[in-house]
Amino acid sequence: EGNYRTKIESLQSKLNQLRGQKLRLPEDLEEVADQLMSLKEFEQVNYRLQRDAQGATGLIFEVREKPWGPHYFRQGVNAATSFSDKIQFTWLARHEKLNINRLGAEWVNELEVGTGYLFRTEFYQPLDYDRHFFLAPFATIGRSFPEVFKKRRGIASYDMENWQIGVETGVNFNNQAELRGGIQYNHTNARLRIGDSTALPTGQIQENLLTFKFGYDSLDDKVFATQGLKINLDGRLYHKAIG
Repeated sequence: EGNYRTKIESLQSKLNQLRGQKLRLPEDLEEVADQLMSLKEFEQVNYRLQRDAQGATGLIFEVREKPWGPHYFRQGVNAATSFSDKIQFTWLARHEKLNINRLGAEWVNELEVGTGYLFRTEFYQPLDYDRHFFLAPFATIGRSFPEVFKKRRGIASYDMENWQIGVETGVNFNNQAELRGGIQYNHTNARLRIGDSTALPTGQIQENLLTFKFGYDSLDDKVFATQGLKINLDGRLYHKAIG
């Protein structure tokens, strides 16, 4: 009850694990409530047991959708320093659009603006209502000005332009683990701003590669975790046969 934007099939898929099972109260119901909250569309999820006129007991979940969806915006500021003792500030912005189609597709855009800039967009398309399998095409474009140090002394500064396109497919394991694999194309143009052009490399680099990613997160809190485990593995395969 209470859903307007979110498809009923997506909600019912989270309840399939309860059908025909002897429930552990309240553990099983709390687990399902957490899975519903993971859809990122709800302010609150409640549940209750209710008897019908024949005396049968039913389970009802009540959800309260966020009133400002399906577009969500976040922003922040990041500060970083390096060997040059310079403090660099970066403005961060993120846009999400949820429930684009009946399977609950998501469109995510991220922008970073500071000394340089970085923009990334991804279209996350579940392939079933359970959201076990998904397809995710993406693109990234950015420009940065990295510095090169030798014995803590700056010897060069680059102007790096980079863009990427690719597509990944994967599988989710409940709400704690995700496995991805895909193909990606990178294009980088490196120009020297400061430094010895005869001793440092410049030019264009084009790469085709396969990517593999695995993530596991069982932390009890995203910010101040007291228990749980978090693992992120990232692999890349470069081979001339890819292109």
